[in-house]
Amino acid sequence: MVADAVGAQAKFELSVVALPGEDDEVVEEQGARVFLDPAAASLLEDKVLDASVEQNQVAFTLADQVEE
Repeated sequence: MVADAVGAQAKFELSVVALPGEDDEVVEEQGARVFLDPAAASLLEDKVLDASVEQNQVAFTLADQVEE
């Protein structure tokens, strides 16, 4: 996942790749692996990425982490 900061918002680009880039942070959770470029990793460190299938398409959402 790649991030570009635009003002107070960030724009993320998602692509499917076989291996992480040289500087990518690798996050593994519940059988899923996500590769984040350093800028995206910094912006998303306190977020949760969720995926769901809606009408035969995968939809991704970002939410704030809930402290337990």
